[in-house]
Amino acid sequence: LGQRVGDLLQAGLIFVGLNWLAFEAADFVPVAEVMAFVSLLIALTLIAERQRLLAAQAEATDESVSDT
Repeated sequence: LGQRVGDLLQAGLIFVGLNWLAFEAADFVPVAEVMAFVSLLIALTLIAERQRLLAAQAEATDESVSDT
């Protein structure tokens, strides 16, 4: 689903850029750079959140084992 949504957003961006904003092919380079940076930022945020959740889960498991 995420990949298809990304494909749809990319197609929409290219359509808008070519038809409404009169972009040339080279005009998409800065847009692609910003989108790549945002994607990287989202991925790093998800990784950090996953690590935080796993650490909290491990801590909760350790507490429940020590309580028994």
